[in-house]
Amino acid sequence: MASEVRQRTAALRPTAAAKSVLKMTAAALVCCLGCLSTIAVAQNSAGAQKLLTLAQVARESPDYIVHLNNTGYKEFAIRAPRPYYLVILYTADPQYCEICGKMAPFYQQVALSYHLAGAHRHTDQHLPVLFATVEASRNDKVFQLHGLKTAPHVLVTDSRSFKKAGKGGVVAFKKGDQYKIDQSSFADASSLLTFVNQKTGRAIEMHYSFQERMTRIVTLLFVLACGLGFLCAAWWAVLRFPILIPIGAMLVQYVSTSGIFYNIHHGMQLFGYDGKKVVHIARNTRMQYLGEGLMMSGCIVAAALALYMSAYLPKFDTLRKKNLTNAMAIFFFCVFVGFTYIVLNVYEMKTGWYHPTFFPPQDYMRGPLRADQGNAF
Repeated sequence: MASEVRQRTAALRPTAAAKSVLKMTAAALVCCLGCLSTIAVAQNSAGAQKLLTLAQVARESPDYIVHLNNTGYKEFAIRAPRPYYLVILYTADPQYCEICGKMAPFYQQVALSYHLAGAHRHTDQHLPVLFATVEASRNDKVFQLHGLKTAPHVLVTDSRSFKKAGKGGVVAFKKGDQYKIDQSSFADASSLLTFVNQKTGRAIEMHYSFQERMTRIVTLLFVLACGLGFLCAAWWAVLRFPILIPIGAMLVQYVSTSGIFYNIHHGMQLFGYDGKKVVHIARNTRMQYLGEGLMMSGCIVAAALALYMSAYLPKFDTLRKKNLTNAMAIFFFCVFVGFTYIVLNVYEMKTGWYHPTFFPPQDYMRGPLRADQGNAF
């Protein structure tokens, strides 16, 4: 029995060949781990060196912003490792891009606020944050790489921001990393700072110099003083000349009614023809809408005044003595009809479905003011 157990134990012992294989496998694993650790150390060293270079260039820049060229962009923005956030402004010459010139001081103010807060340094909780710009005319390859045809664009990038090259070799931006800029009226530095804080997990506050703070305080006090002076002057004028009350009411009606017409006419413009070329009244869409709204509200106010005058004229003794009351009443009533016809005709032309009962068709969208363009009321 004992000899049988010894035979089985001997059979379970590894042979010399098996021992050799195990030793070689262990040595290979040790080599692989050593290589991986070496690569990791090298990557960390390369990332730290890139961060050190960017931070040094940013400190030497007067606005604490790194100005990247085509080569620097690929090295510091695209190529790994990336142990930092890099906020990038893709811009163009302000001479040809007006909004780029307006965006630059906002971007510089946010970059200054981050630098003075020490956000360019590495901490246990947050990665460093640095700011860079890429100018289109001198770095067209960067714009071609991302398929950018307009400027400006602001992107908060990390190591996962750029997707693999797609169709045509275009490297698309990661969704949500881009700060939305309205080409007609973009927000100020505060909204840009809020966006960068959200993407980087920071809570940096806007930095204002002493001169800027004093300027804001003086401006606020001046506006308050002017507002108080205007209210006092308006109160005195109303007490002295009561006719200003209905005049002011008409002005309020004139301005506020234009907002309703702006909603109703949204997306459609009044235009005339000059030969084969379409000519608009205003230079841009916003001014066109504003002009249409004010013009239509002016017609409404004029129609209301004409109707009021046609009923109020009999109270004038001078007109009664000259037997002009009826003639003037008919004249003002015709003016009322004329302005009303203009308003209804324009409304019918721009909506396409208007009819005298003013009720929209059964399938017309109903709901809030934004949904049904104000026709529910």
